[in-house]
Amino acid sequence: LESGRSGLIVRIIAILLLITPRTSTLMHMPNALRSARCPSSWGKGGNMVRSIRLFMSSNDPHLRRNDNSGSDLAINNPNSIARKQDLQALRRQTGGLKRFPILHPSNELLSHARKAVFKTIREDRTIKNGRQRARKLGAEKTDALAKAMCVPIRDVVKGYKTVFKSLHPFEAVVADLTVKAREKKDGMKLEVALDELNEGRRSVNDLGKIWASKIKNAPTAREAESWLLEAEEEMIETYKAEVGPKVDGLLELQKALRKTPSVVLDTPACVLVGAPNVGKSSIVKSISSGTPEVSNYPFTTRGMTLGHIEQTYKNGLSEQCQVMDSPGLLWREDERRNEMEQLTIAAMAHLPTAVVFVMDLSGQAGDACSSVEDQLKIRKQVRDRFPKRPWIDVLAKYDLGVEEGAREELNGIIGEEAARDVIELSVHEGWGVEELRFRVEVVLKNVRTVLDVIEAEKQNRKMQEQGWGVEELRFRVEVVLKNVRTVLDVIEAEKQNRKMQEQGWGVEELR
Repeated sequence: LESGRSGLIVRIIAILLLITPRTSTLMHMPNALRSARCPSSWGKGGNMVRSIRLFMSSNDPHLRRNDNSGSDLAINNPNSIARKQDLQALRRQTGGLKRFPILHPSNELLSHARKAVFKTIREDRTIKNGRQRARKLGAEKTDALAKAMCVPIRDVVKGYKTVFKSLHPFEAVVADLTVKAREKKDGMKLEVALDELNEGRRSVNDLGKIWASKIKNAPTAREAESWLLEAEEEMIETYKAEVGPKVDGLLELQKALRKTPSVVLDTPACVLVGAPNVGKSSIVKSISSGTPEVSNYPFTTRGMTLGHIEQTYKNGLSEQCQVMDSPGLLWREDERRNEMEQLTIAAMAHLPTAVVFVMDLSGQAGDACSSVEDQLKIRKQVRDRFPKRPWIDVLAKYDLGVEEGAREELNGIIGEEAARDVIELSVHEGWGVEELRFRVEVVLKNVRTVLDVIEAEKQNRKMQEQGWGVEELRFRVEVVLKNVRTVLDVIEAEKQNRKMQEQGWGVEELR
């Protein structure tokens, strides 16, 4: 009360922050509140935001760092208590393929290791005995060279295994397909390559230890110098034979993994699915608000056309939603699907997408695997697998007509009610394009609603994991509101008191 109204505002905000999930940050406050001042007892300089942040970070374990390295994530610290929680958090995010450790060519790693040893290890001139001086120099150089060659390899092996464990399910499929494509190309299996790379590293490291111990006990200075050269030569030969080829092979795989397109999880998306050559890419281009881009995946020469639709919501906010085509599906079981088909299935299984199923029932799809009969079977197969997905059926190339009996067969599969919602579309003639764009916007809004519900459920689970129940939250809110009412009553009483004093009322008269 001594601090006036600003002190009251500060205390109310602080209390509310204590009962608010930690994802609601101070950055959501209006600028006026963020710049408000508070009593100096709350922190140096009386800055409200700094003081409340310090107070909350000292009480909320989730706002603290997980390790001493300054990183918010402790996935690289095997002894960290928060390791499992961090890995689970990362699995809910995409972009994991960009987190693979950067690997350089084997000759660059070797050259860097030799230069580092040359620059850092110097002869100790304080040792007067020439033999002792040569022993120490040789042992230190040998040990330093072994470490300089082995430590980067160790970090890469650990990093790859950690990142693979933390990948989002969709990216895990993409990574697995990329690795399999590499295996088909030259027979390199990633898991085997990492194990062999680790074994090669150990061989070099063991050689370094053996030679360092030998040089420490060299009978003469000349032999210590000679053994140093022999140690360097043998370690380099072992490195080139056992480590170099695996590093260079892994480097090619790394380039493929790191250039794989990232998918934004919290943005609604619509994926066009269907058999090959039914016009999916043309539809993406026709309904997108901008020029679509092509996302290339390393395990296929067939890229995915990615467009965007600008969505505006009732609250005035807008966002760019994704519209993408997908590699064509064939009529066969999942076990027999190729990499491109597996990518399409993974997109529907693991990404927040609505489905636009595109069919060409004209009988002129131009692909032996895209017959009308096969397309209808694929449609039933996919819909049965993903019955809860927002769904739009589209008959593309409708200007070419429909094969006799095909429409009736489709109606029998999807039902008469759903048949009335099928969009008859021709990009060439412009038929049905605006209707499809409108329907896509509707399903994207539905996907946004689902994403918001999922996020709310996550927050609810997080509060329950922290020991917060709904009843406890209601009780605490009621307590806070009573406290605020008490403070407001006291302020009002003081107002009346000042007013009475201004009117000449004394304490005795008031009594």
